[in-house]
Amino acid sequence: MSISEDLDYILEKHGKPVTAAPMPEASLAALGDRVPEFLRVFWARFGQCSWFGGGFQVVDPLRYAPVVKSLLAGDPELGPEAMMVYALGPFGLLECWHDVHGDVTLATLPNWAIANRLFKPRTTAADITIGTAFVHADDNASDRADLGGKMMFDRLKKAHGPLAQDHVFAPRLHPAFGGALDVKNFRPVPAPA
Repeated sequence: MSISEDLDYILEKHGKPVTAAPMPEASLAALGDRVPEFLRVFWARFGQCSWFGGGFQVVDPLRYAPVVKSLLAGDPELGPEAMMVYALGPFGLLECWHDVHGDVTLATLPNWAIANRLFKPRTTAADITIGTAFVHADDNASDRADLGGKMMFDRLKKAHGPLAQDHVFAPRLHPAFGGALDVKNFRPVPAPA
């Protein structure tokens, strides 16, 4: 499939995204050829945007560079200088592209990273890898369950409305410090930058 066909399939599956802003020219110039062509084509066509009321937000990678630097400072395998965020989930999940390891997912609730190519290097085309992430944007992988096992995103969206671009649902008190993993403990806030 071509990138155009991939985009058509994604639009057929998810509908047209809600565009928040064009991708800044400075960001496009700074990223150059470091990102797969799929992302460059998508950003040129849709800019910064979202689907599912903020459940999958396509973001400006330069805005999130300080967060990646903070999360991965000193990491010899996933050095922050080789990583750029391209999408944000409703609870702070960061979908990233790494110059060497390809698609990497970083989560802040709970704290973990998934970098499949780090352990099982493979030669899947970069555009296929990124396109797949967009196709599966609706799979609820970035949703979080409360203590009773019920997913929270739709309930939070019902209570607070859709997330604005570059916003997440964050706990008032993080569960690591005793905050409840419950809808009542979460509210919309600007994503850290």
